[in-house]
Amino acid sequence: MRKVGFIPMVVSQYCQTVYSLIAVLIFLLPRIGHTFDSRTAYENTVSRLAQMTEANQANLLYPSRNHKVYLHGQKRKCVVLQLHGLFQSPLDQRGFSEYLFKQGCNVVAPLLAGHWERNESAFQQLNPSKWIQQTEELLDLALNLGENLILVGHSTGGLLAFHLAERHPEKVNALVLFSPALQLTSKTILVSSLGGFLNLNQQAKTGIDHEYDTYKKPAVAGVRVIQLNQFIFGRYNEARLKVYQNFKTPTLIFSTEDDDVVSHLAVSHFQKVQPELISLVAYASGSGVFHDNIQRGPLDIVPTAPRTWTNPFYESVLSKTSDFLHSFIHP
Repeated sequence: MRKVGFIPMVVSQYCQTVYSLIAVLIFLLPRIGHTFDSRTAYENTVSRLAQMTEANQANLLYPSRNHKVYLHGQKRKCVVLQLHGLFQSPLDQRGFSEYLFKQGCNVVAPLLAGHWERNESAFQQLNPSKWIQQTEELLDLALNLGENLILVGHSTGGLLAFHLAERHPEKVNALVLFSPALQLTSKTILVSSLGGFLNLNQQAKTGIDHEYDTYKKPAVAGVRVIQLNQFIFGRYNEARLKVYQNFKTPTLIFSTEDDDVVSHLAVSHFQKVQPELISLVAYASGSGVFHDNIQRGPLDIVPTAPRTWTNPFYESVLSKTSDFLHSFIHP
């Protein structure tokens, strides 16, 4: 019988030990790598958002209207991507952003391209595809900041949020929409189209908000929303109905009968097509809720603004939102 020497035996045991260590590392590496990659993705995303904010700063008429980001310092169970309406900014949605942040979510509230720029031709030069490209990038960034992605949008921002959810149902967990521009009123289409053709600016002045009053609001911006709507839904009701029928994301919508910008009937129709998915809070005519104040709370107005600038049922808005998003926010 052949004897095994001492040195070969030691080498054999050494090799077995090395193989065992390698096996353990192979087992653990996916977990270690996942933790490392997740943290790195979070930090890279924060850095990217900071770069976007800094790059935008010098181009703005009022830098306070720039992107807003509310972070807890780590990836959370929920992240919110909040999109504002036409001629508004993240500053007009600060109250809702801070509320969702206090609920535990990381919140990204970008300034949509073309808005509040020193360049007065920004909207003339803008293609609505720029909004889609911008929000697509932000959606992918937001996924690094939270497990459940919640989209919030008002008016044009609501339409963009709807489109993101329709295109990426596997990425978007829930929507909260305020008067989404699923369909514009005939008056809005006529005024925007005519004003855009004649290169006119909207003349409405608040007499209260100096920044808003001094910011030129070209009618052609409304034309861009019309083009965006047609890109998403096409020109015929049959195509719109098909988009509604294929929709898959749980959604809470706040809409008012006194909306003279977007069609409340179109929002109601969407809810009737998807009654299991869509929860609709509808304000009756005469309720004091309009297109411009439906998403506003006390933190979203200048100090001298009248009460009519806020939604008189804002506390109810917060409680209904909290109930709807509970499973997406809390463990």
